Amino acid sequence: MPSYCRVSILGHLGGDAEIKYFQNGTAYANLNIAVNRPRPAGDSGERKTDWYRVTIMGKAAERCDLKKGELVEIRDAQMVGREWTDREGHERSAYDIKAYDFILMSKREGVKEQDVRNAFPGSKSNDDLPF
Repeated sequence: MPSYCRVSILGHLGGDAEIKYFQNGTAYANLNIAVNRPRPAGDSGERKTDWYRVTIMGKAAERCDLKKGELVEIRDAQMVGREWTDREGHERSAYDIKAYDFILMSKREGVKEQDVRNAFPGSKSNDDLPF
């Protein structure tokens, strides 16, 4: 039976998305996503935040006009490990997240409810919309 690792992340962008292109013309976008850890019950201390480096690949990267602070969801991404030796000769490793799609969860200024409804023509009320 094959094995795999899938990752889903819901968090806020730490900066604007950087869209770049490989030599073959394929787009990719680099994102840094902050996810706040839940506090244990009764803990009033400072909230801890984890940061994830995500690369969106392909067609999704071309529409990755995302801005700092926006809430995004990354679904069914792959976690990819990499290893290297640093300048001091120490073995290092890190995990990068590679994704092929995202969902913008933040509401953008200038987008009217009617614009959203036009994207989902069968919906008659907000309860019919998929979000």
